[in-house]
Amino acid sequence: MGAPEEAAEAAKLCEGATSEAPAKCFETSPRDLGIPLRRQLCHGATSEAPATCAALGRNEVSKAVQVGVCRGAQSTGPMDCATHAPFGSSDEDLGLLCRDADPRAAACAKEVPFGFSTRERATLCARSVSDAPARCAIA
Repeated sequence: MGAPEEAAEAAKLCEGATSEAPAKCFETSPRDLGIPLRRQLCHGATSEAPATCAALGRNEVSKAVQVGVCRGAQSTGPMDCATHAPFGSSDEDLGLLCRDADPRAAACAKEVPFGFSTRERATLCARSVSDAPARCAIA
């Protein structure tokens, strides 16, 4: 990529930035995501946490999930959730369940009775910090 392309990408990444954090996030983000997804992941970042979060999902979840659950993340919790979510969850369900979440949301979803769809599990346990929603559904 030449200088004009790099300048255009930097302008998109840093639009509205209040610090150098988006650039630092971008530099440490997984290269295999490609420039557009790395930019999406790090735009508006306040630390390198989104990049660290996304890196944990490499070879575990899709690139869309890496970006979807980690954009704006302040920890690796959203990716810990996504990598421990019930088997067979779609990318969309993982995003619903794990965006802004911690691993306890995935644990909750695993406790929901089998009669529930993965979408219902994700909706029930999104951002949960315990298995209380699953226990309530069983009662």
